[in-house]
Amino acid sequence: MRDPYAGLMPGRPHLRLGSVPIRVEWPFFLIAALLGGGLIRSWPGNRLAFLGIWIGIVFVSILVHELGHAIAYRVYGQHPTVTITAFWGLTEGQRELPKWRSVVVSLSGVIAAMAVLGVPAMLLRNRVFDATGSYQLYLIVYEIGFINLWWSVANLLPLLPLDGGQITRTIWGLRTARFASLVAGGGVAIYLFVVGQSFAAVFIAMLALMNLAEAMQEGFIGRSRGLSTGYATRARPESHRPSPPRPAKSKKSRRKRGAPDLRIVPPAPDRPPVRAVDPDRLEAAAWDALRVGDTAEAENLLLEATGRGGVSPHLSASIAAAQGRSDEAVRLFAQAFVAAQTPPNLAVARVIADAQIAVPLAEQLLAGDAEGVDAAAQLQNHLHFTGAYRDAAVVGERIVADGRRSVAQSSYEVACSWAKAGDAEAGLSWLRRAVDAGFRAPKLIENEDDLASVRALPGYAEVRNALTAD
Repeated sequence: MRDPYAGLMPGRPHLRLGSVPIRVEWPFFLIAALLGGGLIRSWPGNRLAFLGIWIGIVFVSILVHELGHAIAYRVYGQHPTVTITAFWGLTEGQRELPKWRSVVVSLSGVIAAMAVLGVPAMLLRNRVFDATGSYQLYLIVYEIGFINLWWSVANLLPLLPLDGGQITRTIWGLRTARFASLVAGGGVAIYLFVVGQSFAAVFIAMLALMNLAEAMQEGFIGRSRGLSTGYATRARPESHRPSPPRPAKSKKSRRKRGAPDLRIVPPAPDRPPVRAVDPDRLEAAAWDALRVGDTAEAENLLLEATGRGGVSPHLSASIAAAQGRSDEAVRLFAQAFVAAQTPPNLAVARVIADAQIAVPLAEQLLAGDAEGVDAAAQLQNHLHFTGAYRDAAVVGERIVADGRRSVAQSSYEVACSWAKAGDAEAGLSWLRRAVDAGFRAPKLIENEDDLASVRALPGYAEVRNALTAD
C-alpha cells in the first residue's frame, strides 16, 4: 500500500546507504570541531590533519549509531531517513511503532555503535600500538572506542531527546519522561561540572532546561496553581520518531470542519484556573497518557485543552474507546472521521483496533454520504499502517461491498492487508479481483513489500500474466 507518511526528511539527502537517505547539515561540522578542541591542542603532530580525522571519527560514529536505528526500522517494514545535525543524529520512521518495537529501535543505535566500533576498538587499541609503534594511531583507535562506548552509555540516560529518554517516554509516558529528564539531566550536569567536564556539563544542562521548558509548556509543572509560562510558540513534542504529518488534501477533498463538543466528562465546579498553554502540547501530552493506559490523565488534559482551539476530535473518541464506552466511541469517531478525516497520529487506529470497534465504525461511516466512504478508506489505511492488518482487510471488504469507491483500488488494498495478516491465499484472491476490476500497475505489484507472500504463491503468475496481457 502507498504510505501516506513518506518524505519526513527536512531537505534533499546528500547520500544514500542502500535504501536509507542521509542528510548532513553544516552545524554538525562546527560542533564536532568544538568537541575535539582539547584533544586537538594535545595532539602530537599536525593539528589540522587531526581535526579532519576527529571530525571523521565523530561522523562515522554517529552514522553507525543512526544506521542501527535505521536497520531496526527496516526490519519492521519502514523506510527511515537519517539526518545528522549539530549535537546528534535523527532517524525517523514513517509511522509510529508498537511500544516494544519502539524500544527495540531506540536500543538498536547504542547496540550498533558498541558492537561495530566501540568494543572492537577498545580490544584492538593495544595491539595496534604493539604492531605499529605509532602513538598517534593508538590515540585514533582509542578515541573511536571511547566515543562509541561512553557516548553510547550517556545516550541511555533517561533524558529526552536521548535514546534513554525515548525509551522512558515509550514505556511510562511523556510526564514521567520529562521529570526523569529533569532529575537525570540536573544530576549529571552537576557531576560533570564538579569533575571539570565543563562542555559536557553545559550540554547536559541545556537538555535539562529544554525539558523544563517543555514540561511547563505541556502543563506538567505549575498546572494546578494557575501559573503562566509566557510561551506562545507551537512545537511538536520531542521525539526522534515523531507523529507523521497529515497528508495534504486536494481542493476536491476539502471539507468544512464542524465544532463538536469535545468534553467527555463535565468540568469539576471547583477546578482551579488553568494556565494559558499551547493546546498542541496539551493534546500531545494527552495522547502520550493514552498510549500508556492513563485514561484519567488523558481526560484531564483533554478538559484543559478543550476550548483553546485546534484539538483533534479524535482524542475524545479515543479516550471513550480506551475506557470501554464502545457505542459512544463509535459515534464520536464517526463524527471525527467525517469532520477531520485524517487522524493526527496512528494511536487512533491502535485504539480502535484494541477496542474491537473497527467494523461497526466502518459500517456507520459507510451508511452516510460520500464523505463517509472517504473516511472509511482513511480508517482502513490507518489500521493497516498501525499493524491491525486483519481489521484493515475486513474494513476494506466492507468498502468494496459498498461499491462507491474504486473497486480496483480498494481490492488491491484489501489484498495488501490480508497478505500482511498472514493469509496469502486471501491476498491473492483479492489481488486477482483487483486486476479483474481494472487495476493496472504491474511495477507497483512487483515492488510492493506487503505482497511478498502473495508473489511466492504458484497462482501469482496467472494474475501477473493477466495484468500484462492488455
